[in-house]
Amino acid sequence: MPSYIMKLVEVAERPGMISFATGLPDNSYFDTAALKESAERVLGGEGASSALQYGATAGYRPLREKIAERCRSELGFDASADDVFMTNGSQECFDQLGRMFLNRGDMMAVENPRYLGALQSFSSYGPDFRGIGMSDGGPDEDTLSEAVGEGAKLFYSIPNFQNPSGRSYSISARRAVSDIISGSGCLLVEDDAYGELGFAGRPRTRCYWGPSPRRSLPG
Repeated sequence: MPSYIMKLVEVAERPGMISFATGLPDNSYFDTAALKESAERVLGGEGASSALQYGATAGYRPLREKIAERCRSELGFDASADDVFMTNGSQECFDQLGRMFLNRGDMMAVENPRYLGALQSFSSYGPDFRGIGMSDGGPDEDTLSEAVGEGAKLFYSIPNFQNPSGRSYSISARRAVSDIISGSGCLLVEDDAYGELGFAGRPRTRCYWGPSPRRSLPG
């Protein structure tokens, strides 16, 4: 099928166009000098073999350890390098999830509206998409409960700065989603592409996806 994302990129490349549709960063913010310095440091030292050679399927372990450390410190949940699997961008991640968990005709709950790139990747596996309406606080709980009760295999969710609406789930909505999903056999797929890009920091910092918080939470 034609790529929705590539069509949006083509529009964004038109002279004078400022596109809010694809998550393209402003070119003026690319720190090319620092990137060049980093590349020279890696390729000029012992790291060259790791950067240029085939590696473990799960990804470069020191990087996975760093990501796990940030999960513990920034998100407040336990994680180790063995819990981290590297992919070549979100599209590969969505494809792997669809390959592992979806058969043609399986129900999959998705936010409505939802991110087109994810929708296209998951579409390759022929699921029956069930749209979950969104309010300012989060997804419609009754519709989500109904979809999960009817056997939805996955719920694809963007709780922080949802694409395309820009909304973020409230604390109560996160706990409600956790209650609905818990023990159901439905897998919650959280896409947190923009979680660290808020003007006032990460929304719902250190929020626990569960009915009983482990620590005091911001409002």
